[in-house]
Amino acid sequence: MSHSIYLINPIADFPTYFGAEVYGAIGYSPTASIADLALTTIAAMVPRDWKIQLCEEAVQAVDFQSDAEFIAITGKVTQWRRM
Repeated sequence: MSHSIYLINPIADFPTYFGAEVYGAIGYSPTASIADLALTTIAAMVPRDWKIQLCEEAVQAVDFQSDAEFIAITGKVTQWRRM
């Protein structure tokens, strides 16, 4: 039986130097100039036969309708309110 997990990295609570919100504020598309490895590190620990969905909230909206069996949220001090 295969399982599924939805991994979410929340958006920062306040603009950071390298955050997507800074690029958005000056008219650029949401992007990240420094990769946050939290999602990919956790995804690498998930068993290979699981279905994995990733959400980097600075770039895309959280799918609150996800049908994943497990939801995991990463976070740092700059994201504590959103977590």
